[in-house]
Formats: sequence, C-alpha cells, structure tokens
Amino acid sequence: MRNANTSPGRCPFLVAALTACVCVPLAFAEPPGFLQKPSPNAVRVMCYNVNWDAIFPDDDPKNHQWRSHDRSAEFLRVVRAVQPDVLCIQEIRAGRDPQDVGSILDTALPLGDHRKWQVHQGEDNVIASRYPMAELATDTVPSTNRGHAMALVDLPDAAYPVDLYLINAHFKAAGGERNIQRRQQHADAIVHWIGDVKTIGGRIDVPSGTPVMIMGDLNVYDTDPHHHLTTLLTGDISDETTYGPDIAPDWDGTDLTDALPLHNGVGPERYTWRNDAGQFKPGPLDRIIYTDSVLSVANAFVLNTAAMSAEDLQAAGLQSSDVLLDPSSGNYDHLPLVVDFVVPTTPAGDKPAREIGLDASAVERFAKLALDCLHREYPNKIAHVLNSDGDVRPPRELTPVFCGCYDWHSAVHGHWLLVRLCRTHPDAPFVGPARQALAAGFTAEKVAAEVTYLQAQGRNTFERPYGLAWFLQLSAELHEWDDPQAGQWSSTLEPLEKLAADRLREWLPKLSHPIRTGEHSQTAFALGLVLDWARSRGDAQTEQLVVNRARVYYLNDRGASLSFEPDGQAFLSPILAEADLMRRILPPAEYAAWLGAFLPELRLDGSADWLQPAVVTDRTDGKLVHLDGLNLSRAWMLEGMAAGLPPDDPRRAGLLAATRLHRNAGLQAVTEEHYESGHWLGSFAVYLVTQRGLHDPGSTHASPPG
Repeated sequence: MRNANTSPGRCPFLVAALTACVCVPLAFAEPPGFLQKPSPNAVRVMCYNVNWDAIFPDDDPKNHQWRSHDRSAEFLRVVRAVQPDVLCIQEIRAGRDPQDVGSILDTALPLGDHRKWQVHQGEDNVIASRYPMAELATDTVPSTNRGHAMALVDLPDAAYPVDLYLINAHFKAAGGERNIQRRQQHADAIVHWIGDVKTIGGRIDVPSGTPVMIMGDLNVYDTDPHHHLTTLLTGDISDETTYGPDIAPDWDGTDLTDALPLHNGVGPERYTWRNDAGQFKPGPLDRIIYTDSVLSVANAFVLNTAAMSAEDLQAAGLQSSDVLLDPSSGNYDHLPLVVDFVVPTTPAGDKPAREIGLDASAVERFAKLALDCLHREYPNKIAHVLNSDGDVRPPRELTPVFCGCYDWHSAVHGHWLLVRLCRTHPDAPFVGPARQALAAGFTAEKVAAEVTYLQAQGRNTFERPYGLAWFLQLSAELHEWDDPQAGQWSSTLEPLEKLAADRLREWLPKLSHPIRTGEHSQTAFALGLVLDWARSRGDAQTEQLVVNRARVYYLNDRGASLSFEPDGQAFLSPILAEADLMRRILPPAEYAAWLGAFLPELRLDGSADWLQPAVVTDRTDGKLVHLDGLNLSRAWMLEGMAAGLPPDDPRRAGLLAATRLHRNAGLQAVTEEHYESGHWLGSFAVYLVTQRGLHDPGSTHASPPG
C-alpha cells in the first residue's frame, strides 16, 4: 500500500488566498432541518465531485489542465454548512499534495487543539477525515489502472465501537462499449477487494462487522446496462477469471444498500449531475453504497442550493448558486451527497470472537491445532533439574496435566486456547471434544502431581515468568467463564494457581532490573498477563505489586528505538511489550506523554511502513520460526498501545495500520504443516484476534480501539 498522507506541511499560499477571499461569518441562525445532524453521534459522510481542482483559487499553479472554474469560495460555504465528519472528493489532480485539501478544511472547519484534518489521495480521489485513518491504499489488487482512495477511519472509541472502511472511487466516464467494460472492471475489482476486507489474512484485514462504504462518481448513466452498479450492490462479479468468484458483500450475506438521497431531504429529485446546456438529462451518477447490516441511515440529502429558500440559504450561510458550476448556463455538474450514518451500539470488546474477525473456519483450525497437540507427549522438551534417578520419567508422569504440546508452557496456553474458544463459541462442533480433552487433564489427582513437581528441590525458577504467567491467564479465563464445568475446573486448579502466584510474588520484589529479551524470560509481557489475572481475580495485593514494579522498571525509560529489533529468534518485542504493559497502568493522558518520551519515533501520518513484519526463512527451525509469533504478538501489543492513548491522539492511526500489517503476516503463518510452530502459534493467534489483552476487567485506563 502507498501512503499518500506523508507531507507534514500545509500550503501557506493556499491558506492565505482562501483567508483573503472568504468573509462568510461562522455563526448563523438555525439552519434548515435537513442540514442538521439528527444525533451528535451520527457520522456525517459527504461525497462530492468538485470538478477538476475547482475548489482551489485561479492562480494556484498546481491546478489541473482541465480546470475551468474557480469555486473556492463556494466550496468553503458548502463544507461550513454541511459540517462533514468525513469528506470524499473526486477530481483533485493526481500527484497534487493532498494536504492542499487539508489546508482548505483546516481553514473552513478548524478542529481545535492543534489538530489537523487527515487526508489520503488515490488518483483523483481524496478522503478527508476529522479522525485518524489507517489501512491506506490507492488501488485494488488486481489493479484496473484507475486508482481509488481507500482507508479505515479510526472513529473515537469513547463514542463509537467500530471504525468505518471507505472506498472513494471515480469510475471511467463517457459512453461506448469500451467505457462500459472499464466501469465493469472497476466494480469487479472493488467487489474482489471487499472480499479481501472481509476475510482474515490477505492484503487487508478489519474486524468482522466493520461498516464498509463505497462512494464516489460511479458514472451510473441511464443509457448504460447498469451492470457495474449491480455488481457493487450484489457482489456479482462479471470477470471471475480475473477477479474471482462472486461474494456476498454485506456481513450478513446480503446485498449492499444504495442510499439514493433526495434533494434537500425532501425531493422529489435524486439526480446528482445536471447540465442544462448539454444533451444529457440529469441523473444519479454519484452514489453512497453501504453495509446496511451494521449501519443505518438517520438522515440523507443531495444538497441543491438552487432549490432552497432565501431564508434557508441565509440561515445556512449559503448562496443559491453554490452548487452550480456555471450559473449562467445552468451547468450544475455534480452535486454533493450527504448521509448521516448511525453506527452499532455494541462495543467490539463485548462481542464474541466471531464478531471481531475470527470466522468459523479459522476457529475450527485453531481449535484443531490445540486438540492435536494437547496430549501429544512427543516430541517433548523437558527443562528441569534432576534430583535423582526418579526424575528421569516421561512427561505424562512428571507433569500429567501439561505434558503435551512439546513443552510445559505451550501445553498451558494450548489449554487456554481451548477454554477461550469454548467460551466464545459454545455451539461450535469442536466444543464437545475440547471439553473432553480438558476434563481429562483437569483432575485433582493430576493437579496435585503438578504441584508436587513444581515444589521439588531446585524448581523454584521453573517456567518463571512466562509459563507461570500463561497459567494465571488460563485461571483467569476459567474464572470469568460463566459455566458450571468451567467453575469446577477453576476450583480444581486453585492449588496450582496459588503456587504460581506465590512464586511470582516472591520473585518480583527481588528482581532489581527488568529482563529485556525477546523470549520466555521477558518480564514486560509476563507482567501484563499477571496484571490482567490479578484484576480478574480481584487480587489487590498482586495488582499493586505488579503496578509498583512496572513503574520502577519502566516509568523512566526514554528514547527507545525499534531499529534495534527484532532479535533473530524473538517472539516478543521488548519495546512494544513494555509499552503494552504501561498502557494497563497509566491513564490515557499520562500514557500519551510517557509514550512520546519512550518511543518518539511513532508516526503521525497513519502509515504502516514504519515497522515491517519479520520474515521467517525456515519454518522447520524451531527457533527461527519464533518470528512468526513475533508478528502476532507485535500486532496485539500495537493494538493495545493504540487503545491506551486518548481517542484523538494522532499516533493511533499508525499504530493500528501496523497492527493490521503484522496481523495479516502472522495469521497466514498459523498452520499445522510444521509442529515446530503449530504447537504454539494458534494460542498467539487466538489471543490476538479475540482481543484478550484488551479485556481488562479491573482497569478503566484502556478500551478496545474502535
């Protein structure tokens, strides 16, 4: 993906020109009803083909060669009257700095607190947003050689439980069979792209249920067969050889919906293009299409200032000719479309895993990975001190609960994986076998043997801190699961839970410095798991101990650089794990300041290219394959960091973009092909995709990003 939002500067010439030519007051009488937002939390989206660079002054040297009119003052009046949250514009010269559009909006609709409008351009399409944007892309794959602007708008978490994925497109114009075919290619490619958006892995990945919108000048002519519009609405791909099979474009398996707003909300006209001096009749060339399973429309209109009363125009600060390209000839060109969307009210963190990006096939696959290795005793890596010949015994006798999955800690989080998926997918086919497998291990006799093993001489450091922290995570999952059998298992495991917690409580006060490795001994990741357990169990003593030690270890850290990572066999990032831990401890404002000092290199432009996924060269090597786990853990840590920041922090977009980049790379590697990775990567994948690290029952410092 190419990030078009890279220029930090504004255009002083442009701002000065606009400031000089616009004298419209910002305060008016109450505007007409259709211009008013029906709810403060409605998201107002505006789509407008502005006619080649007409929103810029005449003397701007960067104007397009086809530019014929100066509508800069009219455009400012329109956006001030409409007050969009997100604006999708077409016919801005490709290659122009998209920040030129941002400068206009910063002048017309200043956001305050030194915030700037975020902009992203693909070909002649520009998305401008009050909020950060991530997942920036400028074309579909396969390409049709006519780019689009595509982005995930990161809505504030405090008000919105989801984000919005937008595709701003400008389809090929004019008649003739060749141009009809080109429009069909654009539609086929966009539908294929939406299929990628809805599927785990691939080039882009968003949580399931993320609202999707396609909008722009789609050139839907009355003289056309209109099949390209049908494709966008129904997912019926024409060229399946190039763009793949048909898809069901909405999350519920149904068609998308065309908003088709009326003029000024009352109609009866719906056209979005008109030229009284030309040969073609007016028509709805521009569209806003959306996933109605996760969005509803509270208000919609095509702004037609020529049809407004003098009183309404004055109240809105508009003039009757503001949407006409050439009033003298009656050439409107394109009119602005505006839709107020209502987003779902269920927070993403309250949804089961299948509603945040884990589909049924992936759930089955991850559960199968755990079931296949849970009681698979060999190969096995036993790491313990031999006190006598009696210690030379098979894993099933030494640690009978956690004797599979190659090593003790992998067996522990393999059990956690099954508990997590049974809890979030109680009706899935694997639940019966999973419960049987869990019940076979969670017995009082086997737990007593585990306790005996851990208490033997020379084993006070056994699986400290990584394995013990994962065991506490398993205990927390069982404790939180409202299920009679889970409650029984939780009680059975309590002796081992107490021993693990005691071991960590004894150790932490004596640990003078943090352990900053990329593997099992790292303290930051383990402390995050332990802190989540303490809050889940209401263990105030352990919670306070972890918080205090984390402050001692990390609060004064400054100037970290990810250029020193990764270690060649790391599966955890010391820097990101530290940042993910501290967001659990510090309030958002304090965390934002700490993060700025600790990791000053974080990007403000919403791009993901500042941190590339690690590459595994040999997945049969049990150490080198750790880097697949690093991509997964980086993803959940980056997402946690974004969750810990204030909703309007400009670093969130870049963090979430990098989250998705690493998530895609990591999830593609979770297979059963190689036992070296298959025995543990599934747990990392489930921890990431079910957002377990963001479910922090005892803290209000961080919430899942929307």
